[in-house]
Amino acid sequence: MAKNIACLENIEINDSNISESLVPVCLGGQILSYSYAREFWRAYHIKPIVISMADNKITSSSRYVDYRIMPDMTNQKALLDYLSEIGRTLEESNKVGMLLGGADWHARFLSENREVLEQWFVIPYIDIDLMDHITQKNNFYNLCEKLDIDYPKTWSLDLKKDRNSFDFKSAQYPLVGKPSSSAEWDTLDFAGKKKVYIIENEEELHQVIEAVSKSDYNQEFIIQEFIPGDDDALYSLTIYAQDGKAKVVSGGRVILQDHAPSLIGNPVCIMSQRVEKIIEDGIKFVEHTGYSGYANFDVKYDERDGKYKFFEVNARPGRNSYYISLGGVNFITPFVEDFILQKDLDYTEAYNPFLYTLVPPVVIKKSVSDTCLRREVLRMYKSGLANSPLSYGKDTFVHGLWNLISYYNQIPKFKKYLWDVNATKKDK
Repeated sequence: MAKNIACLENIEINDSNISESLVPVCLGGQILSYSYAREFWRAYHIKPIVISMADNKITSSSRYVDYRIMPDMTNQKALLDYLSEIGRTLEESNKVGMLLGGADWHARFLSENREVLEQWFVIPYIDIDLMDHITQKNNFYNLCEKLDIDYPKTWSLDLKKDRNSFDFKSAQYPLVGKPSSSAEWDTLDFAGKKKVYIIENEEELHQVIEAVSKSDYNQEFIIQEFIPGDDDALYSLTIYAQDGKAKVVSGGRVILQDHAPSLIGNPVCIMSQRVEKIIEDGIKFVEHTGYSGYANFDVKYDERDGKYKFFEVNARPGRNSYYISLGGVNFITPFVEDFILQKDLDYTEAYNPFLYTLVPPVVIKKSVSDTCLRREVLRMYKSGLANSPLSYGKDTFVHGLWNLISYYNQIPKFKKYLWDVNATKKDK
Protein backbone atom coordinates (compact mmCIF):
# COMPACT_ATOMS: atom_id res chain seq x y z
CA MET A 1 0.00 0.00 0.00
CA ALA A 2 1.52 3.35 -1.07
CA LYS A 3 2.16 5.81 1.74
CA ASN A 4 1.15 9.45 1.37
CA ILE A 5 4.26 11.25 2.62
CA ALA A 6 4.51 14.96 1.83
CA CYS A 7 8.26 15.10 1.18
CA LEU A 8 8.04 12.33 -1.46
CA GLU A 9 5.45 14.13 -3.58
CA ASN A 10 7.92 16.25 -5.52
CA ILE A 11 10.86 13.89 -5.86
CA GLU A 12 11.09 10.44 -7.38
CA ILE A 13 13.45 8.08 -5.60
CA ASN A 14 14.25 4.68 -7.03
CA ASP A 15 16.90 1.97 -6.74
CA SER A 16 19.25 3.77 -9.12
CA ASN A 17 19.32 7.22 -7.46
CA ILE A 18 18.73 6.44 -3.79
CA SER A 19 22.35 6.98 -2.73
CA GLU A 20 22.22 10.55 -4.09
CA SER A 21 18.67 11.36 -2.97
CA LEU A 22 18.27 9.98 0.57
CA VAL A 23 19.87 11.45 3.71
CA PRO A 24 19.18 9.58 6.98
CA VAL A 25 19.30 11.71 10.13
CA CYS A 26 19.83 9.73 13.34
CA LEU A 27 19.25 11.07 16.86
CA GLY A 28 21.72 10.02 19.55
CA GLY A 29 25.36 9.04 19.21
CA GLN A 30 25.24 5.60 20.80
CA ILE A 31 25.30 2.00 19.55
CA LEU A 32 22.14 2.15 17.47
CA SER A 33 23.20 5.25 15.53
CA TYR A 34 26.53 3.65 14.67
CA SER A 35 24.64 0.51 13.61
CA TYR A 36 22.43 2.65 11.37
CA ALA A 37 25.51 4.28 9.84
CA ARG A 38 27.44 1.11 9.03
CA GLU A 39 24.35 -0.59 7.59
CA PHE A 40 23.28 2.40 5.46
CA TRP A 41 26.80 2.46 4.08
CA ARG A 42 26.87 -1.30 3.41
CA ALA A 43 23.47 -1.27 1.69
CA TYR A 44 23.45 2.05 -0.20
CA HIS A 45 26.78 3.86 0.32
CA ILE A 46 24.91 6.57 2.22
CA LYS A 47 26.49 8.52 5.08
CA PRO A 48 23.88 9.55 7.71
CA ILE A 49 23.85 12.72 9.77
CA VAL A 50 24.07 11.83 13.48
CA ILE A 51 22.92 14.39 16.05
CA SER A 52 24.07 13.88 19.62
CA MET A 53 24.22 15.83 22.88
CA ALA A 54 27.91 15.03 23.32
CA ASP A 55 30.94 13.77 21.46
CA ASN A 56 30.65 9.99 21.53
CA LYS A 57 34.07 9.10 20.13
CA ILE A 58 33.15 5.66 18.80
CA THR A 59 30.57 7.20 16.49
CA SER A 60 32.06 10.64 15.84
CA SER A 61 35.37 9.10 14.68
CA SER A 62 33.61 7.06 11.99
CA ARG A 63 34.18 7.81 8.31
CA TYR A 64 30.58 6.79 7.68
CA VAL A 65 28.98 9.53 9.81
CA ASP A 66 28.35 13.26 9.50
CA TYR A 67 28.48 13.86 13.28
CA ARG A 68 26.90 16.98 14.78
CA ILE A 69 26.77 17.98 18.44
CA MET A 70 23.67 19.67 19.87
CA PRO A 71 24.13 20.12 23.66
CA ASP A 72 20.51 21.23 24.22
CA MET A 73 19.03 18.34 22.27
CA THR A 74 16.53 17.50 25.03
CA ASN A 75 14.97 20.93 24.49
CA GLN A 76 12.32 19.70 22.09
CA LYS A 77 11.52 23.10 20.58
CA ALA A 78 15.21 23.66 19.85
CA LEU A 79 15.48 20.17 18.36
CA LEU A 80 12.44 20.74 16.16
CA ASP A 81 13.91 24.04 14.93
CA TYR A 82 17.28 22.38 14.24
CA LEU A 83 15.71 19.51 12.29
CA SER A 84 13.56 21.96 10.33
CA GLU A 85 16.71 23.85 9.35
CA ILE A 86 18.31 20.62 8.14
CA GLY A 87 15.10 19.78 6.29
CA ARG A 88 15.05 23.07 4.41
CA THR A 89 18.68 22.53 3.37
CA LEU A 90 17.81 19.06 2.07
CA GLU A 91 14.86 20.46 0.14
CA GLU A 92 17.07 23.05 -1.54
CA SER A 93 19.38 20.21 -2.63
CA ASN A 94 16.44 18.17 -3.98
CA LYS A 95 17.00 15.49 -1.33
CA VAL A 96 14.74 13.69 1.14
CA GLY A 97 15.60 12.91 4.75
CA MET A 98 14.67 9.96 6.93
CA LEU A 99 14.50 10.57 10.68
CA LEU A 100 15.54 7.75 13.00
CA GLY A 101 15.81 7.70 16.78
CA GLY A 102 17.97 5.81 19.23
CA ALA A 103 15.78 6.14 22.34
CA ASP A 104 12.12 5.89 23.28
CA TRP A 105 11.77 9.65 23.67
CA HIS A 106 13.24 10.17 20.19
CA ALA A 107 10.59 7.93 18.64
CA ARG A 108 7.83 9.70 20.54
CA PHE A 109 9.18 13.15 19.62
CA LEU A 110 9.37 12.28 15.91
CA SER A 111 5.88 10.79 15.85
CA GLU A 112 4.44 13.71 17.81
CA ASN A 113 5.94 16.24 15.38
CA ARG A 114 5.19 14.31 12.21
CA GLU A 115 2.97 17.03 10.70
CA VAL A 116 5.81 19.56 10.71
CA LEU A 117 8.71 17.27 9.91
CA GLU A 118 7.14 15.31 7.04
CA GLN A 119 7.61 18.37 4.85
CA TRP A 120 11.23 17.23 4.51
CA PHE A 121 11.58 13.83 6.19
CA VAL A 122 10.19 10.33 6.05
CA ILE A 123 9.32 9.27 9.62
CA PRO A 124 9.04 5.46 9.84
CA TYR A 125 7.21 5.32 13.17
CA ILE A 126 3.60 4.65 14.12
CA ASP A 127 1.19 7.50 14.81
CA ILE A 128 1.45 9.10 18.24
CA ASP A 129 -1.96 7.87 19.44
CA LEU A 130 -1.06 4.22 18.84
CA MET A 131 2.45 4.76 20.21
CA ASP A 132 1.15 6.29 23.42
CA HIS A 133 -1.39 3.52 23.78
CA ILE A 134 0.80 0.44 23.33
CA THR A 135 4.01 1.68 24.95
CA GLN A 136 2.27 2.60 28.21
CA LYS A 137 2.92 -0.65 30.03
CA ASN A 138 -0.47 -0.86 31.70
CA ASN A 139 -2.13 -0.57 28.26
CA PHE A 140 0.32 -3.11 26.85
CA TYR A 141 -0.64 -5.65 29.50
CA ASN A 142 -4.33 -5.03 28.85
CA LEU A 143 -3.71 -5.88 25.20
CA CYS A 144 -1.78 -9.00 26.21
CA GLU A 145 -4.75 -10.07 28.32
CA LYS A 146 -7.11 -9.53 25.38
CA LEU A 147 -4.87 -11.43 22.95
CA ASP A 148 -4.06 -14.28 25.36
CA ILE A 149 -0.36 -13.36 25.46
CA ASP A 150 1.33 -14.33 28.73
CA TYR A 151 2.75 -11.54 30.92
CA PRO A 152 3.86 -11.16 34.57
CA LYS A 153 1.36 -10.32 37.31
CA THR A 154 1.32 -6.53 37.38
CA TRP A 155 0.03 -3.60 39.43
CA SER A 156 -0.12 -0.05 38.06
CA LEU A 157 0.10 2.87 40.51
CA ASP A 158 -0.50 6.58 40.12
CA LEU A 159 2.11 7.70 42.65
CA LYS A 160 0.66 11.21 42.88
CA LYS A 161 -2.76 9.89 43.95
CA ASP A 162 -2.94 6.28 45.11
CA ARG A 163 0.59 5.35 46.17
CA ASN A 164 -0.79 3.64 49.28
CA SER A 165 -3.29 1.46 47.41
CA PHE A 166 -0.70 -1.29 47.00
CA ASP A 167 -0.62 -3.98 49.72
CA PHE A 168 3.02 -3.59 50.76
CA LYS A 169 2.94 -6.08 53.63
CA SER A 170 1.29 -9.01 51.82
CA ALA A 171 3.34 -8.68 48.64
CA GLN A 172 5.60 -11.55 47.59
CA TYR A 173 9.13 -10.19 47.33
CA PRO A 174 11.29 -9.69 45.36
CA LEU A 175 9.33 -7.38 43.06
CA VAL A 176 10.23 -5.35 39.99
CA GLY A 177 9.54 -1.61 39.74
CA LYS A 178 9.66 0.32 36.47
CA PRO A 179 8.04 3.29 34.71
CA SER A 180 4.96 2.76 32.60
CA SER A 181 6.29 5.38 30.16
CA SER A 182 9.91 4.77 29.14
CA ALA A 183 9.86 7.82 26.86
CA GLU A 184 9.18 10.22 29.74
CA TRP A 185 11.59 8.34 32.03
CA ASP A 186 14.43 8.72 29.48
CA THR A 187 14.49 12.50 29.84
CA LEU A 188 14.54 12.60 33.67
CA ASP A 189 17.48 12.79 36.04
CA PHE A 190 16.99 12.33 39.78
CA ALA A 191 18.68 10.72 42.76
CA GLY A 192 18.24 6.95 42.81
CA LYS A 193 16.99 6.68 39.21
CA LYS A 194 17.41 3.26 37.61
CA LYS A 195 16.09 1.76 34.40
CA VAL A 196 14.57 -1.09 36.41
CA TYR A 197 14.40 -1.60 40.18
CA ILE A 198 14.76 -5.04 41.77
CA ILE A 199 13.02 -4.64 45.12
CA GLU A 200 13.91 -7.15 47.84
CA ASN A 201 11.58 -6.11 50.68
CA GLU A 202 8.89 -3.69 51.86
CA GLU A 203 11.40 -1.09 53.04
CA GLU A 204 13.06 -0.94 49.62
CA LEU A 205 9.68 -0.60 47.90
CA HIS A 206 8.80 2.38 50.08
CA GLN A 207 12.19 3.94 49.27
CA VAL A 208 11.70 3.50 45.51
CA ILE A 209 8.18 4.91 45.57
CA GLU A 210 9.33 7.87 47.65
CA ALA A 211 12.18 8.66 45.22
CA VAL A 212 9.98 8.40 42.13
CA SER A 213 7.16 10.41 43.76
CA LYS A 214 9.55 13.31 44.41
CA SER A 215 10.75 13.32 40.78
CA ASP A 216 9.09 14.99 37.79
CA TYR A 217 7.79 11.67 36.51
CA ASN A 218 4.04 12.04 35.90
CA GLN A 219 2.94 8.69 34.49
CA GLU A 220 1.92 5.50 36.26
CA PHE A 221 4.56 3.35 37.94
CA ILE A 222 4.55 -0.41 37.45
CA ILE A 223 5.01 -2.93 40.26
CA GLN A 224 5.45 -6.43 38.90
CA GLU A 225 6.08 -9.96 40.10
CA PHE A 226 9.71 -11.01 39.77
CA ILE A 227 10.15 -13.92 37.39
CA PRO A 228 13.07 -16.05 38.62
CA GLY A 229 15.97 -16.84 36.34
CA ASP A 230 19.31 -15.44 35.24
CA ASP A 231 19.82 -13.14 32.30
CA ASP A 232 19.72 -16.17 29.98
CA ALA A 233 15.99 -16.62 30.68
CA LEU A 234 15.39 -13.42 28.68
CA TYR A 235 14.57 -13.25 24.99
CA SER A 236 14.48 -10.45 22.42
CA LEU A 237 12.06 -10.45 19.49
CA THR A 238 12.07 -7.88 16.69
CA ILE A 239 9.37 -7.66 14.02
CA TYR A 240 9.19 -5.32 11.06
CA ALA A 241 5.54 -4.93 10.09
CA GLN A 242 4.09 -3.43 6.92
CA ASP A 243 0.50 -2.25 7.26
CA GLY A 244 -0.21 -4.67 10.11
CA LYS A 245 1.52 -7.69 8.57
CA ALA A 246 4.79 -9.13 9.90
CA LYS A 247 7.45 -9.01 7.18
CA VAL A 248 10.83 -9.44 8.92
CA VAL A 249 11.20 -11.46 12.11
CA SER A 250 14.38 -11.97 14.12
CA GLY A 251 15.40 -12.53 17.69
CA GLY A 252 17.48 -14.43 20.14
CA ARG A 253 18.21 -15.52 23.66
CA VAL A 254 19.85 -12.98 25.91
CA ILE A 255 23.01 -14.46 27.37
CA LEU A 256 24.01 -11.47 29.47
CA GLN A 257 22.70 -8.02 30.34
CA ASP A 258 24.55 -4.95 31.52
CA HIS A 259 24.59 -4.83 35.33
CA ALA A 260 25.63 -1.21 35.88
CA PRO A 261 22.68 0.45 37.70
CA SER A 262 21.88 2.97 34.95
CA LEU A 263 22.11 0.35 32.19
CA ILE A 264 20.34 -2.66 33.71
CA GLY A 265 18.10 -4.26 31.12
CA ASN A 266 20.38 -3.56 28.15
CA PRO A 267 21.58 -6.88 26.65
CA VAL A 268 25.30 -7.06 25.92
CA CYS A 269 25.27 -10.59 24.48
CA ILE A 270 22.47 -12.25 22.46
CA MET A 271 22.57 -15.66 20.78
CA SER A 272 20.36 -16.51 17.82
CA GLN A 273 17.48 -18.73 18.91
CA ARG A 274 14.10 -19.16 17.27
CA VAL A 275 11.15 -19.76 19.62
CA GLU A 276 7.89 -20.42 17.78
CA LYS A 277 5.60 -19.37 20.66
CA ILE A 278 7.32 -15.99 21.02
CA ILE A 279 7.05 -15.35 17.27
CA GLU A 280 3.37 -16.34 17.22
CA ASP A 281 2.53 -13.95 20.06
CA GLY A 282 4.54 -11.08 18.57
CA ILE A 283 2.87 -11.47 15.18
CA LYS A 284 -0.54 -11.64 16.86
CA PHE A 285 0.23 -8.31 18.56
CA VAL A 286 1.34 -6.41 15.43
CA GLU A 287 -1.57 -7.74 13.39
CA HIS A 288 -4.13 -6.78 16.05
CA THR A 289 -2.76 -3.24 16.42
CA GLY A 290 -2.24 -2.64 12.68
CA TYR A 291 1.41 -1.90 13.40
CA SER A 292 3.87 -0.48 10.84
CA GLY A 293 7.64 -0.30 11.23
CA TYR A 294 9.84 -1.97 13.82
CA ALA A 295 8.49 -3.37 17.08
CA ASN A 296 10.90 -4.81 19.64
CA PHE A 297 9.60 -7.07 22.42
CA ASP A 298 11.25 -8.08 25.72
CA VAL A 299 10.25 -11.55 26.90
CA LYS A 300 11.25 -13.85 29.79
CA TYR A 301 10.86 -17.60 30.14
CA ASP A 302 9.19 -18.52 33.44
CA GLU A 303 10.50 -21.90 34.56
CA ARG A 304 7.68 -22.17 37.13
CA ASP A 305 5.00 -22.70 34.49
CA GLY A 306 7.00 -23.07 31.25
CA LYS A 307 5.54 -19.92 29.69
CA TYR A 308 7.18 -17.07 27.78
CA LYS A 309 6.01 -13.82 29.37
CA PHE A 310 6.05 -10.50 27.52
CA PHE A 311 7.33 -7.45 29.42
CA GLU A 312 6.94 -4.60 26.93
CA VAL A 313 7.05 -3.40 23.35
CA ASN A 314 9.44 -0.71 22.13
CA ALA A 315 7.90 1.18 19.19
CA ARG A 316 11.25 1.48 17.44
CA PRO A 317 14.29 -0.64 16.63
CA GLY A 318 16.05 -1.74 19.80
CA ARG A 319 19.64 -0.71 20.52
CA ASN A 320 20.65 -4.27 19.59
CA SER A 321 18.95 -4.27 16.18
CA TYR A 322 22.24 -5.10 14.47
CA TYR A 323 21.51 -8.72 15.38
CA ILE A 324 18.93 -8.69 12.55
CA SER A 325 21.78 -8.00 10.12
CA LEU A 326 23.78 -10.83 11.67
CA GLY A 327 20.71 -13.03 11.23
CA GLY A 328 20.68 -12.37 7.49
CA VAL A 329 18.68 -9.17 6.79
CA ASN A 330 20.36 -5.76 6.77
CA PHE A 331 18.09 -4.14 9.33
CA ILE A 332 17.79 -0.75 7.61
CA THR A 333 16.60 -2.14 4.25
CA PRO A 334 12.96 -2.74 5.36
CA PHE A 335 12.72 0.96 6.30
CA VAL A 336 14.00 2.01 2.89
CA GLU A 337 12.09 -0.51 0.79
CA ASP A 338 8.82 0.14 2.63
CA PHE A 339 8.82 3.90 3.24
CA ILE A 340 11.11 5.24 0.49
CA LEU A 341 10.81 2.80 -2.43
CA GLN A 342 7.30 1.76 -1.33
CA LYS A 343 7.69 -1.90 -2.26
CA ASP A 344 5.63 -4.78 -0.94
CA LEU A 345 7.89 -6.76 1.37
CA ASP A 346 8.07 -10.54 1.47
CA TYR A 347 8.00 -12.42 4.77
CA THR A 348 11.55 -13.21 5.89
CA GLU A 349 13.08 -14.62 9.04
CA ALA A 350 16.59 -13.54 10.07
CA TYR A 351 17.82 -16.41 12.21
CA ASN A 352 21.15 -17.32 10.66
CA PRO A 353 23.44 -18.42 13.55
CA PHE A 354 24.87 -15.35 15.31
CA LEU A 355 26.31 -14.15 18.57
CA TYR A 356 25.73 -10.42 19.03
CA THR A 357 28.17 -9.30 21.68
CA LEU A 358 29.63 -6.16 23.24
CA VAL A 359 31.83 -8.03 25.75
CA PRO A 360 35.03 -10.11 25.59
CA PRO A 361 34.77 -13.89 26.18
CA VAL A 362 36.26 -13.60 29.67
CA VAL A 363 33.13 -11.72 30.77
CA ILE A 364 31.01 -14.65 29.57
CA LYS A 365 33.35 -17.12 31.25
CA LYS A 366 33.01 -15.33 34.59
CA SER A 367 29.37 -14.23 34.42
CA VAL A 368 27.28 -17.02 32.85
CA SER A 369 26.45 -19.70 35.43
CA ASP A 370 24.88 -22.31 33.11
CA THR A 371 27.84 -24.57 32.23
CA CYS A 372 26.43 -25.97 28.96
CA LEU A 373 25.28 -22.57 27.73
CA ARG A 374 28.56 -20.95 28.68
CA ARG A 375 30.52 -23.54 26.70
CA GLU A 376 28.23 -23.13 23.69
CA VAL A 377 28.66 -19.36 23.70
CA LEU A 378 32.44 -19.58 24.07
CA ARG A 379 32.53 -21.99 21.12
CA MET A 380 30.71 -19.33 19.08
CA TYR A 381 33.48 -16.86 19.92
CA LYS A 382 36.11 -19.36 18.76
CA SER A 383 34.26 -20.23 15.55
CA GLY A 384 33.98 -16.58 14.45
CA LEU A 385 30.24 -16.19 15.02
CA ALA A 386 30.72 -13.47 17.67
CA ASN A 387 30.26 -9.96 16.27
CA SER A 388 29.87 -6.47 17.71
CA PRO A 389 27.92 -3.71 15.93
CA LEU A 390 30.79 -1.37 16.80
CA SER A 391 33.48 -3.52 15.19
CA TYR A 392 33.80 -2.61 11.51
CA GLY A 393 37.23 -3.15 10.03
CA LYS A 394 36.62 -0.76 7.13
CA ASP A 395 36.17 2.20 9.46
CA THR A 396 38.91 4.54 10.67
CA PHE A 397 41.84 3.55 12.88
CA VAL A 398 40.58 5.96 15.56
CA HIS A 399 37.13 4.37 15.54
CA GLY A 400 38.74 0.95 15.90
CA LEU A 401 40.80 2.19 18.83
CA TRP A 402 37.76 3.60 20.66
CA ASN A 403 35.90 0.38 19.97
CA LEU A 404 38.68 -1.66 21.57
CA ILE A 405 38.74 0.64 24.60
CA SER A 406 34.97 0.25 25.04
CA TYR A 407 35.16 -3.52 24.49
CA TYR A 408 37.85 -4.20 27.08
CA ASN A 409 36.43 -1.66 29.56
CA GLN A 410 33.57 -4.13 29.95
CA ILE A 411 35.90 -6.33 32.01
CA PRO A 412 36.40 -4.01 35.03
CA LYS A 413 32.73 -3.00 34.86
CA PHE A 414 31.50 -6.58 35.10
CA LYS A 415 34.05 -7.33 37.81
CA LYS A 416 32.58 -4.46 39.82
CA TYR A 417 28.90 -5.19 39.31
CA LEU A 418 28.62 -8.92 38.73
CA TRP A 419 31.28 -11.56 38.93
CA ASP A 420 33.32 -10.28 41.91
CA VAL A 421 30.05 -9.53 43.71
CA ASN A 422 28.84 -13.09 43.09
CA ALA A 423 32.14 -14.51 44.29
CA THR A 424 31.88 -12.48 47.51
CA LYS A 425 28.35 -13.77 48.09
CA LYS A 426 29.52 -17.35 47.66
CA ASP A 427 32.41 -16.82 50.05
CA LYS A 428 29.94 -15.69 52.69
